[in-house]
Amino acid sequence: MVLWISAVSVVVRFDHYRLLDRVQRGQADPAEIRASRDRFDNHYVDSPAWRAAR
Repeated sequence: MVLWISAVSVVVRFDHYRLLDRVQRGQADPAEIRASRDRFDNHYVDSPAWRAAR
């Protein structure tokens, strides 16, 4: 059971990377990333410390 859940999580994670690829190629709207954040459990926030370090 644990192995199945892990495998499903990996497949869903690859869906996120596929979405990023489609956005980069202009085949998907960047707004789809924000709309899918709960599905992929990715929550992008502004980080002044990150911006300053770059």
